[in-house]
Amino acid sequence: MADRLTAAEIETVAADWLAREDARALTTAEQAELEHWLGLDARHHGAYIRLRAVSARLDLLRGQKVQNVPAWRRWGPVAAAVVLLLAAGLAWRGQPPSTPQVAAITYETAKGEMRRLTLHDGSVVEINTASRLRVAFSDGARQLWLDQGEANFQVARDPQRPFTVHTGGGSVTAVGTAFQILAGADAARVTVSEGTVSLRAGTMAAVPLTRNHEAHMTKTRIVTRAMALPDMERRAAWRDGRLVFAGETLADAAAEVSRYSQQRIKVDGAVAQRRVGGIFRSTDAEGFAQAVAASLQLQVTRDADGTLTLEARP
Repeated sequence: MADRLTAAEIETVAADWLAREDARALTTAEQAELEHWLGLDARHHGAYIRLRAVSARLDLLRGQKVQNVPAWRRWGPVAAAVVLLLAAGLAWRGQPPSTPQVAAITYETAKGEMRRLTLHDGSVVEINTASRLRVAFSDGARQLWLDQGEANFQVARDPQRPFTVHTGGGSVTAVGTAFQILAGADAARVTVSEGTVSLRAGTMAAVPLTRNHEAHMTKTRIVTRAMALPDMERRAAWRDGRLVFAGETLADAAAEVSRYSQQRIKVDGAVAQRRVGGIFRSTDAEGFAQAVAASLQLQVTRDADGTLTLEARP
């Protein structure tokens, strides 16, 4: 799990949690979420302890009674944190916000990396190559943002907390279902393998999308179509580390393979519209290039930087 927050952002998240704790007792779900966040990175726990210590110290200096703070948090290791904080010349930049906001946890994958996560509600997310997903759960909603890349969602049923994934092309809301999203900067492709989801784009009315259907969304348009079982299986093949092509152009197939590898593949314009079929390992750009070259009677050349070019034989 990769939490890429800066030090300032971590302090803001820690302040949100402290504000919630001081306002009321955390629910069981919130306590589990807090413990999860604290365990993600030692910096999270450090910021939480520092701000709790400063809060307690300020209350004591003002002659106020510290409430809702267990003794073990006020003293012991916390006292040491206060000394370190003051010695470093750091200052708390204000009180926690009066209306706490739910902190988003960020998960990212590198090229060729795939990751499987089980979220606190029991939902399972599989994140594909070069993707970025942010997750923020609260008592009333489950909000996620797929900023880039692709992910498959197996959503735990919870009618009281809709599960919504936001993308540049629109949003997808489910209660308990399974679907996959490929997100671009201003568009998204949504494929549903179980149940039904609700699609929203811009000011358009919600559009339902059912099992074995796919939608292409932009901010102004949603286009849906039925999917045959072989096409559904092809969409999901990346989850097993495979890419399946069945008549895609060589240019499109090479672009898809390049999503998974640091090694680039270029296609000469003269052969870009040739058609490709077969099953390939998603992270084996070299193997793809050599297999396609043999099948289509092409040649593979290698540039100084390792880029592979598919072109017609002389």
